[in-house]
Amino acid sequence: MYTLILISTMTNLSEIRALVLPYYEDVALICAIITALPVLVGIILYLSKNHISKPSTPKDAEALVEYKKYFTEKELEKLEVPYVQRIENNIERDVIEEAADFLKSSEQVLIICGESGIGKTKLAIEISIKINESKELTGNFKFKGNCLFANLRHYKNPKDIEEKLNAKLSEKTVLIFDDYQYNMEVFNEIKNKALRRNSKLIITTRPIFVKALKEKIGEVSIRKIKLGRMDINGILKDLEDGDLKKVERISEGNPAIALLALDYIREDPDRNAKEVFQGIRTSKDFFDKIIKDFQKEYGEDFIEFLAEGELTGGVANIPQEYEKTMIEMEKSGHIAKHESKYHLTPDVLSEYLINREFFSGTILKHSFEELARADNGTYILEMLNSIMKIKDDREIYRKAAAKLLEIVDQLEPNAEQKKKRIKTGIMVYDGFGSLNLVTEKLKEFWTDYDILQDGKDLLDLGIFLIKISKPYEARKCLEKAEEIFSKNHDKVGISSTSHSLGIIYQQQGNYEEAVKKYNQSLEMKEELGDKSGIAITLYQLGNIHYSQGNYEEAVKKYNQSLEMNKKPGDKSGIAKTLHQLGMIHHDKGNYEEAVKKYNQSLEIKEELGDKSGIAITLHQLGNIHYSQGNYEEAVKKYNQSLKIKEELGDKSGIAKTLHQLDRIKKDMDRLKEKMGEENFEKAYQKIESNNK
Repeated sequence: MYTLILISTMTNLSEIRALVLPYYEDVALICAIITALPVLVGIILYLSKNHISKPSTPKDAEALVEYKKYFTEKELEKLEVPYVQRIENNIERDVIEEAADFLKSSEQVLIICGESGIGKTKLAIEISIKINESKELTGNFKFKGNCLFANLRHYKNPKDIEEKLNAKLSEKTVLIFDDYQYNMEVFNEIKNKALRRNSKLIITTRPIFVKALKEKIGEVSIRKIKLGRMDINGILKDLEDGDLKKVERISEGNPAIALLALDYIREDPDRNAKEVFQGIRTSKDFFDKIIKDFQKEYGEDFIEFLAEGELTGGVANIPQEYEKTMIEMEKSGHIAKHESKYHLTPDVLSEYLINREFFSGTILKHSFEELARADNGTYILEMLNSIMKIKDDREIYRKAAAKLLEIVDQLEPNAEQKKKRIKTGIMVYDGFGSLNLVTEKLKEFWTDYDILQDGKDLLDLGIFLIKISKPYEARKCLEKAEEIFSKNHDKVGISSTSHSLGIIYQQQGNYEEAVKKYNQSLEMKEELGDKSGIAITLYQLGNIHYSQGNYEEAVKKYNQSLEMNKKPGDKSGIAKTLHQLGMIHHDKGNYEEAVKKYNQSLEIKEELGDKSGIAITLHQLGNIHYSQGNYEEAVKKYNQSLKIKEELGDKSGIAKTLHQLDRIKKDMDRLKEKMGEENFEKAYQKIESNNK
């Protein structure tokens, strides 16, 4: 029988403080005795050196406990709420059955990932409850034994837990490990022993840590369950419609935020949604956890030093008093070293810097604006990089980016600042996918492209101009870049520029010239061994064949691109190619295969947070339902697509989706005559309910 190990990522350093507090009191007492009775100093020093035991963990502490003994009372208040069926994107999802399916498989590790408060730890607890109460997780999977949490809060040294762990691992026991990130030595020791005994690991963590976690786990078979945003009516069933819609809008499908939102709304029902949203997103209850732990563990002065360094391009010169702390933080996964500088990891940056320090200044002595303006905006691009590392939809990141754009626009309008405006504008557009966000602050910043003399800068601007449908300006930039790259014999630059020029010719319908440019790029990329670049160019060649109705050749190029993309693991490229294969099946009337390809593409795009791509694929799924006469489902998909396009300010995309919705309306008008008033009204009301 497998030994199952669940690992989750909750933090409670206060228990450690409480644990060692008695020792501090003893020390204080000893000091008092020393002050009062100098004659005993020698005896006390001798005893403290030779006889006073200083174990790294109390002898009576249990290594393995049930979840109710593991979590504090305050934590249990939040965790002991009824478990509800997950509903994501209007689809019921049995995640316990998914976990059970893993348990029946030959895979060794399951990673459960998702945003903060999305239900990862609750799922782990629910699995442990089912095992402990019924000894049965599903009908055909039975586990005889207890489910216990490994009390890593008390065990900093692997040797302290070794004896107790060995005894339990020999039995049929489920182990749940908490805080694996913050105690890597113990985690690694237990993980290695567990896997050697053919155990299974279920690890809960946030998406940003998954890649690093896989590297730490090593060469074993891994499955991943990603918890998405829930439909809030699944957890707040008794709310009235109006309140429910407000909670859904504010919480974005996060159960923890939904419950906080409900409290905010009940306290002040007249506040608008945006105010409630900002209150929750910067809520003390929701975000102070990591900040407080950092302060307790590392001290406010150190956090201020690290935070200010992060906002100005990373920490390079570390004062001696902080060297040991930096090593500890690097081991725990709080910071990472890149190009000789230390940076906070995106997850920590998200919880610590963005949510609190950019706007409230509760610890940082320097304001966000002061740091941005320092040295005439020297660090603005680095600060933007810090924001862009966090792929999150929260409005507060957008607000931070908008503030940086505003500051850039107020700096001196010299050549260097104009270059900064261009780079900043491109970075924010690429990060948020919204041209409106940039032009609101910088207007048409790209008109200063004549000042650029660096081939890479010109290439970046040219690619951006293609994205916003400015082919004339794009071509000017790219031709200038190509000239610079050719003079410098920069093959990488030439291949990228040729590819981008190919896109312009393709968009203008000049397929012959486009193919010529793509082949030039392809030849150079093959010479360089650039697999990812080869895949991208093959994809574009496939698009040309698709546009010309040459489906057989298009499928050939797409499959070549898909195969090439799998090697470097380019998920974005895979998603786009799957979408295009879906388009071909759609055109040929093979709807079942088209839906399959679209859904495969959609799943990857949702994982990547590719909003524009999600909107496009949802629109195409709507088209399939429309083609099949399934108007109710078509309207649903079109409206999902429309909502995203409106968020992105995609006017062209909005127009296309509105056009399709209008076609359905007209079709319904024609049906009204054939079906009769009563029958039509029933069908129309059903569709209208989806169209709101």
